Amino acid sequence: MEKFIKRHRLLRPGDKVLVAVSGGPDSLALLHLLTRLKEPWRLSLHALHVNHGLRSEAAQDAAFVEAMGRQWGVPVTVATVDVRAERRAGESLQQAARRVRYRVLMETAQAVGARRIALGHQADDQVETVLMRLLRGAGATGLAGMRPRRGPFVRPLLAVARADIEAYCREFQLEPVLDPSNLSPHYLRNRIRHHLLPLLERDYNPNIRAVLSRTAALLREEDDLLEALALRAYRRLTKGREGRQDQPALPVEGLRRLPVPLARRVVRRALRVAGVNISAVTAAHVAAILALLDAGGAVTVPGGVRVR
Repeated sequence: MEKFIKRHRLLRPGDKVLVAVSGGPDSLALLHLLTRLKEPWRLSLHALHVNHGLRSEAAQDAAFVEAMGRQWGVPVTVATVDVRAERRAGESLQQAARRVRYRVLMETAQAVGARRIALGHQADDQVETVLMRLLRGAGATGLAGMRPRRGPFVRPLLAVARADIEAYCREFQLEPVLDPSNLSPHYLRNRIRHHLLPLLERDYNPNIRAVLSRTAALLREEDDLLEALALRAYRRLTKGREGRQDQPALPVEGLRRLPVPLARRVVRRALRVAGVNISAVTAAHVAAILALLDAGGAVTVPGGVRVR
């Protein structure tokens, strides 16, 4: 993990790091590994456990994380949220939980003065994410998977397999809590994990996980280039234009002259600036917005934002 941290410049010596800890194998191993790097890297660690109020065992999970923090000398904040109450129209419970969790992570990082927020996503999560997005018709950005670093968020375990993390927990006698919902076929990720991936490995390619990871890495490089070009185009199109900052206006002719792949990204960037939850915006939404260039009218995107 230390080599991965250095290669992707996830942390700097002396950093204060907020670690998201659910109590499961991945986040528990991450916290344990970071405590081992604490002295040589002069890290200041703070753990956050988010109680979503969705499971009967939630209070026990929070108490477990607090106990681990005391044992390892890491201060722990437990944030209790009501995901059901904060759920927006059109959001699944999982989407709402993720949105609320990331908001709490950002708020807590600011409160404790953490420069980085460490997440426990690992290599198998990456493969599952790529397959989920492929099945949902994602473009290059989605198929690029999760990034080792995005803003303050870092994923030090992204190159480590789930089996290796489980072996690490056994070696150091860590006893993580297990979420029974991870076995439920109700969730697409679980069906991919327990059924689709084993099928692909057995009948099509025993190295499918490595293949998908490599493909995602290549797409990330190309996505970075397209994003840089789209940012340049967005700045050029919005330069000197009047209006509220949270209501960006794009010139029709300028947008029409862009290659479609860049125009799509410029539209997404404008939606993000307008405060739209971009993860809820589909390719169909973006296509409908671009169709306005010729047909006129208006399109309403998730969150109730109207584009015309």
